[in-house]
Amino acid sequence: MKKYYQLIVLAVPLLFLAHICSVSAASGIAAYYVDPGDSLVATLDGNMRVITNTTSYTIFISARTLEEQQSFLNNLPAGVKIGGIKESFDSLSGWTEVDTYGPGVSMSLDSDTPPGGGSYSVLLSSSGTSGQGHMVKNFPEMPNYDEYKFTIWAKVKANGYGYSYGWMLVQDALDCTIGGWNGGDYNIYIYGSPSATNTSHYYPRAVNSWLRLELTMNTNTGMTVGEIYDSNGSLVYSDTCTNCTVTTCGPPSRIKLGTRSWSVIQWWKYDEIFVTPN
Repeated sequence: MKKYYQLIVLAVPLLFLAHICSVSAASGIAAYYVDPGDSLVATLDGNMRVITNTTSYTIFISARTLEEQQSFLNNLPAGVKIGGIKESFDSLSGWTEVDTYGPGVSMSLDSDTPPGGGSYSVLLSSSGTSGQGHMVKNFPEMPNYDEYKFTIWAKVKANGYGYSYGWMLVQDALDCTIGGWNGGDYNIYIYGSPSATNTSHYYPRAVNSWLRLELTMNTNTGMTVGEIYDSNGSLVYSDTCTNCTVTTCGPPSRIKLGTRSWSVIQWWKYDEIFVTPN
């Protein structure tokens, strides 16, 4: 995970002790370490960047000066990828509510957050007993990569026929859905999977409990691998779909989150969204 290192120098007679834990600089942070397989969000060259380390060793990034930051970006080590989407819902800035049926939906910040989350999640609730709609946000377009990883925390109010559907989608700039997750009346399944009623393709969702959904999407082969973890970090479900990633879309640049209710008012909560090169 993200680590900061600050240089602290303690001066005593004839003795100088230096301990590295994060390094402060004019840019705020002067050095980053990225462990193998991890991603972090950093401000480099004046822009927020998602940096993903696909190597088997830790990457050091010197960011003390603007020149060092630009040098890193212009000379990326092999196995380091730049670009990605991150949303932690510190605010609803940039999100647009779209009502598609009946009284629609409403979005608001909520203090109920998943493990490791920030101060807020987003609460997307149906308006009335037949509301349907979604919230959408555009992000800077990611570079073209063969494979992307989509991570999101989700929580649903209740199960049962007529209660709710939810959807969590990664799209390109033209609203083409690359991949994502669907929530049915009783389950969660990979978007585009063969059958939501086939138990080999869905997870019987937990009621009112946070779940971490992870999806690996290959835009060359269409192969999609989905994993679901409970709030304790235990893997509770995994599935593979051979053609659930759309291969004709552009690179990710949009997140769409939705909900729909029949007969009762329903809500989904979402938090800690990441889309990174894999």
